[in-house]
Amino acid sequence: MPRKKATTETSENTVNEVKETVKKTAPKTRTVKVSPEEATAKVVDARDEEIALLKAKLEELATELAKKSVQPQIIVAAPDNGERVHFLWQAEVANDNVVEFGDGGMYGRIVGKSGHFYVPKNDMSRILDSAARYYLDNRWLIVVSGLTEDEREALGVNYREGEILDEKAFQRITELGREELLELYPELCESHKEMIAKRFYEAYTSGKPVERDTVVALNSIKPTEAFKAIINGMNEDDLGR
Repeated sequence: MPRKKATTETSENTVNEVKETVKKTAPKTRTVKVSPEEATAKVVDARDEEIALLKAKLEELATELAKKSVQPQIIVAAPDNGERVHFLWQAEVANDNVVEFGDGGMYGRIVGKSGHFYVPKNDMSRILDSAARYYLDNRWLIVVSGLTEDEREALGVNYREGEILDEKAFQRITELGREELLELYPELCESHKEMIAKRFYEAYTSGKPVERDTVVALNSIKPTEAFKAIINGMNEDDLGR
């Protein structure tokens, strides 16, 4: 019995020594009290920093986009696989206007007032949605070649002589001479007459030189709101002098 008691005491001493060692070697911890206001302030500061970084990235992206000026361009996207229909886009729209033909512009994507694209004849149905038919009816979209006379008639694009502006004339409407304009203007379709009027109005409002006699003569052939606005503006300018 005495031997067992000694063993027990020794074991207890060992356990106590281990506990003391653990207490001495264990890392000391310290509780830091943070007020609710301080905690909220830290969260707000972190969010403000994140927002500032996002704003900086957005400003950098905007700067890069601004450097890339949008110019009228032509993108031909149709493969050459047999007969193709040649289209010409001519519309009095903004210079950064974008129009696409086919899903995702697979046949053509044009930026600005003018451009060409080609469509395989077998794929014509893929672009003839309601928008394309509107463009065709208003002569914003012109079939240059690729259709027979019967096909043109069925699609309503069998143009009469002088009905539409050719590409060069469209590009330099306000640069054409008075006599040349007065010769071609009466035969144009209503849509292309309106294009000429809008182009003159755009030139006048942007401060480019526009001849009163030419505007008056064109307006006498086919009065338009655009021509009337130019004439009224010129009259007001004369009164203010």
